Amino acid sequence: MSNNNNNRKLEKGEYAIPDHILTHLGNIINSYQGDQSIAGFVRSKKLYSAGKVSGFNLKRVKNFFDNVRLYYQRATSEKRKRYIRTAYKLNGGQLFEQWVNQILHDNRDTIDRLSKQDYKPSKPDENPTETPKPKIKSDIPKLHENIIKNIIQKILIEYKNHV
Repeated sequence: MSNNNNNRKLEKGEYAIPDHILTHLGNIINSYQGDQSIAGFVRSKKLYSAGKVSGFNLKRVKNFFDNVRLYYQRATSEKRKRYIRTAYKLNGGQLFEQWVNQILHDNRDTIDRLSKQDYKPSKPDENPTETPKPKIKSDIPKLHENIIKNIIQKILIEYKNHV
């Protein structure tokens, strides 16, 4: 199974945040006296109040944690470095980062294992010389011929008016 499919399955999930991490996020939120529009503050408040995180947001947090060190290394001023350190702490810091990494790792392993269990080799063709018929399923509704003609006529009229 491809990583894309695994990622889609992860995104559909919802994960309860453990109490010790919720307490940690609550302490961060309540003790922070700075700019509340800084990266991570609003997210932490939402996670704290919800008590859970969607797989999609879990991946977003993971992306932040993966890139924060790079941002810090590239920061050219002490002010920018302070901002990045603060954003890291407001996003839950090392405790939340480790939990996010563990959840994603555990769930990817589970999805991989289940995918391998569900795998069933295809049956050999009963008639290998026969070409299989393609299965085509279109999500695009078929338009009635008159509707298409009307649309084309409108486009032609607009084109003639602009020329």
